[in-house]
Amino acid sequence: MPADNLLSSIISTIHVPEDSPSTRHERIDFFRLQGLADDAALMEEEVERYLRILNLVRVGMFEADMVGQFTWVNRAFQEITGLYDEASLGAGWLDCVQPKDLTWVKQQWTQVTLNDGPFKFQFQCFNASTGEKFPLVCVGSRNNGRGVVGATMNLDCLLHAPGD
Repeated sequence: MPADNLLSSIISTIHVPEDSPSTRHERIDFFRLQGLADDAALMEEEVERYLRILNLVRVGMFEADMVGQFTWVNRAFQEITGLYDEASLGAGWLDCVQPKDLTWVKQQWTQVTLNDGPFKFQFQCFNASTGEKFPLVCVGSRNNGRGVVGATMNLDCLLHAPGD
């Protein structure tokens, strides 16, 4: 499966339908959990399983507000970019963009924040902690006044997977 299709699939899994009463903390396979609502133990087990998988997958996930400031990133995003804790929030994520791509990425990100719907773009990135350079794909969706959710993946990891 191509990287952008994989990431789009992951985004659609965490994306909450527009008419859902969920908040960002409830974006865990909403429809599946809805069926478990009467069994708290099963729901807790499902949430723990989902969170465990998210922590193991090397897909960086993020959430941004309507003006494009990152408000949340997962651990994988921090490890991919080398930007930990507060450094990855706000516009801090731009610190991992290669200087030659920075203007273009800012233009793309401005378009994302202005237009509802899906987006996908690729740029050169580097890990702020190690200096490692690699191509990064970024996909997601801006949703009707609710902000942006998305995912990133280091394409070198896909192209040079262990066992290849």
